[in-house]
Amino acid sequence: MRFIGTILQFDADDHLIGEYTGELKCILDNIENGETFYYRFPCFSDIGSKKKIRYTHFGLKGINTSCNEYSAEELITYYLNYEIQAYYRRKKKGKKFHCRGFENIEFIYAIQLQEADRLNRNTAEDFNKRLDSFLKRHSEFKPVVDLNDYRGMCGIYLLVLDKYNVCYIGQTQTALRVRIKQHWTRSDYFLRGIDRFKAMDTTRIYVYPIQDTESINLAEYSLIPDFPEQYTLNCGSSGGDVYFMKSHGELPNIEPDKHYNKSSLKDYLDQAEKILGIRKEL
Repeated sequence: MRFIGTILQFDADDHLIGEYTGELKCILDNIENGETFYYRFPCFSDIGSKKKIRYTHFGLKGINTSCNEYSAEELITYYLNYEIQAYYRRKKKGKKFHCRGFENIEFIYAIQLQEADRLNRNTAEDFNKRLDSFLKRHSEFKPVVDLNDYRGMCGIYLLVLDKYNVCYIGQTQTALRVRIKQHWTRSDYFLRGIDRFKAMDTTRIYVYPIQDTESINLAEYSLIPDFPEQYTLNCGSSGGDVYFMKSHGELPNIEPDKHYNKSSLKDYLDQAEKILGIRKEL
C-alpha cells in the first residue's frame, strides 16, 4: 500500500516556492537541500513556523517553536517538519532506516482528533467540582504563583489545563520547577499525553512537596487513581499507539473506547486522511 500526499515548500522568508505530490520519501529524495526549507500541508498552509517564541509563565522563562499554546494543526505541521529533518539527517549519515511516510503523519493527526473528541466532552462545571473535591481530600496541595519559590524541592505536582477541562498529576524526585518546564518545552513528543501541550496551556499549578523518594512514589500511585480518568492526561499513550509507531504504520486492532464516543481509531484515521488530503494506492 502506497500513501500519497501533497506538501507545500516554503523558503526562509516563508514564501511558497513549491508543491509536491507523491510518497513522502520520493518527494524528499527529489528536493535539493530539502532540509533548508519549511513544509506544510495545503489544508494548513498558514499554520506553524520556525520562529522561536519566548514566554514567562509561573515565574519561569522559556522558548517554544512556533507558538506557546497547543493546537492539533500546529502539532501536525511541526511533526511533518520534524520527520523531514530526521530523514535528511539519517540520509546524510548513510544509515539504513525506514522512512516514516504519510501513513505515520496521518496516524499522529488521527489520535489528536480522537483526544479532542474526548476532551470536548468534559464540562468546566463538572471538572471543577471534581478538582475542588480532590483538593479538599488532599489538602497537602498548595496553589503556585511562582515556581521559583519551590527551587530545589521535589514531590507531586498537579497541572490544570482549564481550556480543556483536564489535569495531569506527576512527580519528580529532583526539582519541581525543572520537571514542569520539561513538559512545556519538550519538542519530540506527538502522542496523547501532557507533553504535547505547551506552557500557556497550563493555567493553574498545585504542588505537594515531599522530600522522601519512597513517599513520593507511594503518593503518586495513590493520587492518580483518585481523580476520574476522564479528566486527566495520565492515561498517556496507549499500547496501540506505541505498537503503531514501532510497526511503521500497521494499524493494530483497536476497539472503541468508553472515553471516545464509541468510535474506533479507524474512524479518526479516515477523518485525518480526508483533512490532510492523503490517499492510498495499491
